[in-house]
Amino acid sequence: MNSLYILNNNIRINNNEALKYASQNDRKTYPIFLDDSKISGEGSASRWWSHQALKVFSRKSEGYRVKTLKTSGEYIARLKDIIIQNNIHEVLIHRIPRMNHEHLIDLMRENLGSYVTVRSFDSNNLLSYEEMKSIDVNFFNFNSFYEKIRKLKFKRMESNDDIPEFGDLNFESDSFHEKWSEKLEKVWKPDMDADEIFQKFHKSYHNLKLEGNRISPYVSHGQISVRDIWNYTDECKGNEERIKRNIAWREFFYLSYLRRPFMNHIEVNEKFRNFAWSDSSQDFLKWRSGRTGFPLIDSAMTQLWMEGWISNELRMVVADFLTKCFLVRWDYGANWFMDTLVDADESVNYPSWQYVGGTGGFSWPFFRIFNPLKKSREIDPDGKYVKKWNPLPEISDSPDLNSEDKMMTSYREMRKRALETYRKFNNSPQS
Repeated sequence: MNSLYILNNNIRINNNEALKYASQNDRKTYPIFLDDSKISGEGSASRWWSHQALKVFSRKSEGYRVKTLKTSGEYIARLKDIIIQNNIHEVLIHRIPRMNHEHLIDLMRENLGSYVTVRSFDSNNLLSYEEMKSIDVNFFNFNSFYEKIRKLKFKRMESNDDIPEFGDLNFESDSFHEKWSEKLEKVWKPDMDADEIFQKFHKSYHNLKLEGNRISPYVSHGQISVRDIWNYTDECKGNEERIKRNIAWREFFYLSYLRRPFMNHIEVNEKFRNFAWSDSSQDFLKWRSGRTGFPLIDSAMTQLWMEGWISNELRMVVADFLTKCFLVRWDYGANWFMDTLVDADESVNYPSWQYVGGTGGFSWPFFRIFNPLKKSREIDPDGKYVKKWNPLPEISDSPDLNSEDKMMTSYREMRKRALETYRKFNNSPQS
């Protein structure tokens, strides 16, 4: 029997449930990458990473090049043609726990069921798909969710080196060209093996607030298993709890997005749907291009543009600044992150922005506002990060207090405006 294996965010050979099934059941397997903007939500930087990861997959799958099917919602008709032309008997796919992907699999079963059997497998999460659908969770209390997760056992999948026989699909692969390629190739190595990734991960827990461990792109594209990381933490002495909490946050946001799929464009907290956001496009452009005048914010946004990545701590700081100091809608920033992050994952990105912006029905309130100057002193006390990334060196190189006084005054005015806007809205009849 011939199996069509549709790759999405599980771009790896080992510890792969779908390939294990194909190998154990003697399926000749034809891999294909479904690049559909209406399914993946990937932006430019993340799509670049996906295609680099596919090269690793191809190299390990006995040299068969994974062909790309690039569509914009018209994937069913294209898949039907490929299935018929290549005598495919079944389709294997990992079921990403979010509504648009659930809709994809339902459509495949409804429209292709007379031609093939569609088999779905759990995606790159701690919880199985069924557990995600059924687990009881209070989105206002992460700690209770974390304690529940900590009590569960997540079995590592045994390494499966016996890969199935791969075949080359008979269809013209769609081309891929990404404008980000040249600069991202100077920074990242998407083609690292899992062992190399773990070694990098193990050595990198020293300055997480600024540098992070840079393992997130390998996780979001499924090059390394989340369950493997969870169980690997026992070897990361002193950081076990921090690592597991980070993984649990990812799971927490996945659950939120699965159950509230409108989070990419509508506030979960209904009263914020009438909030008086600023209509200043100039403020958004200043933030996006790293020209706010606040060195830490501008440095982070410059690094994001140059490397397609910033640490989780900095993501929170710049998101907080945009939504509260500039009062720009959270989804403007979220969509920018989706286009610029190499690890962009809509199931994490949109809930994260609603979390920081205080609109998502989580415990973080709108009136909790970061002071970017205080944050800079806290996480970059020697100023090395700002000096490296600040696009306006005249600010970061000037030690005189006048410029900092001006920034502090500006911050206080913006904070006052945000709190007044929130107070007025909170006391209005519509809220």
